[in-house]
Amino acid sequence: MKANERQLRKAGRDVERDRRELEREEKRLELEIKKLAKSPANKDAVRLLAKQLVQIRKQKTRTYAANSRISRMIV
Repeated sequence: MKANERQLRKAGRDVERDRRELEREEKRLELEIKKLAKSPANKDAVRLLAKQLVQIRKQKTRTYAANSRISRMIV
């Protein structure tokens, strides 16, 4: 029991760490998109970064769901 809970808590911390990393990446991408959007020549680059941003947000949502499942298993 205790070993199981220990592993679940560790997995929860790992998911939290991944989510924080995704949030940092999201902020970095937002700033880069804003910077590139100022000139119309970078339209393709902005579109590519926007797609990456959407993927990161989806991934972040998945980490919330995963952490929720892990915390339910601990209780």
